[in-house]
Amino acid sequence: MNLSPRPDSLNPVQIAILQDFAAGDFRVLTDCFTEDAWREELDRCGDGLLHFLLAELSRREDCLSLGEAARRIETAIADLANALAIVQSLPEWDEGRNASGTA
Repeated sequence: MNLSPRPDSLNPVQIAILQDFAAGDFRVLTDCFTEDAWREELDRCGDGLLHFLLAELSRREDCLSLGEAARRIETAIADLANALAIVQSLPEWDEGRNASGTA
């Protein structure tokens, strides 16, 4: 999975995600016009979900339509709901507390 399409190769879905995801915090990525600037800003953002969305919704991953983009996001939501159910089924776990139950 390639995580860094250049700004000039972004599709409309990726551009919309960059402009509005996380209240537009990553809009600056649409202003990168060189490969180096793009990679630097993308690496700096540190948001794993944004990286996932940009990769999964890219032309390089054969996401070539709005319908396909929506399907992929719906699949990811179902996968996340499954992961949440797994986590919620675990016994309590908190590394921030010591054996007596205090922080």
